[in-house]
Amino acid sequence: MDTISIAGKEYRVEVNWRSILAFMSLKDTDSMECLASLSVPDWVDLMCMCIIEGERLNGNDVSKTIGDEVFRLRPAEVVEAITTFTRIYSEQSTAKLPEEPKKD
Repeated sequence: MDTISIAGKEYRVEVNWRSILAFMSLKDTDSMECLASLSVPDWVDLMCMCIIEGERLNGNDVSKTIGDEVFRLRPAEVVEAITTFTRIYSEQSTAKLPEEPKKD
């Protein structure tokens, strides 16, 4: 389980279809092309959607508070959070395919 620290609190992060669709809905698009080139505000929005999903899976509703928590962060803290989030995003969104059997 991946977590991220925002304002001294640990939040679960889940990059899955539900969080991706929530981000796409926020951006008012039905195309995954919105994930191709993200601005800093887009990364923040995507991070929030993935935190909301992670916390939902833990039985918590942070949908009304996480945006305020992130908004209060200092610029350096935002950079740190996005850096951590991009690592988690990369790990969770990369398919883990089984190795091909060796050919004799």
